[in-house]
Amino acid sequence: MRYLIRALKYLVYFVVLFFVIVGIIWLITPKTDGGFSLSAMFQPGALPKIAILFLVIAAGYPYFAFTKRKVYLGGTFAEKRDVILACFEQWGYEIENEEPQQISFRLKSKTGRFTRMYEDRIVIETQNEPIVLNGYRRDIDRMARNINYSLSQSE
Repeated sequence: MRYLIRALKYLVYFVVLFFVIVGIIWLITPKTDGGFSLSAMFQPGALPKIAILFLVIAAGYPYFAFTKRKVYLGGTFAEKRDVILACFEQWGYEIENEEPQQISFRLKSKTGRFTRMYEDRIVIETQNEPIVLNGYRRDIDRMARNINYSLSQSE
């Protein structure tokens, strides 16, 4: 279900972005006396192809954009908790929900949350070694590197 919601969000995002770009192009294009319609910008039959392209990209994007990463701590989560929480604080995240087996973080910044279409949640599964980070790929990769670096500096 989460995958479908993400795919629909990105479909809406791509469509809005497309119309903004096409609108800007239409506004800056010199017009002749006869006028210039938006439909004249595309060849006949191009719009269904564009729609199919958007559907395919939006359907596949969540698969590639969201991931899980393992981070080896060299100890238990309880021992390294302060270092890990400091890493998240440094990158502007705050604890959203804490349970015995996992902790979820969200961005503090409303602008940052908006630019990620409110898909900014990072969930840490803390019950085993290694811990597992789950969320947006770029954020997860950055956070895993930051945690590894902070752990090596603390030792």
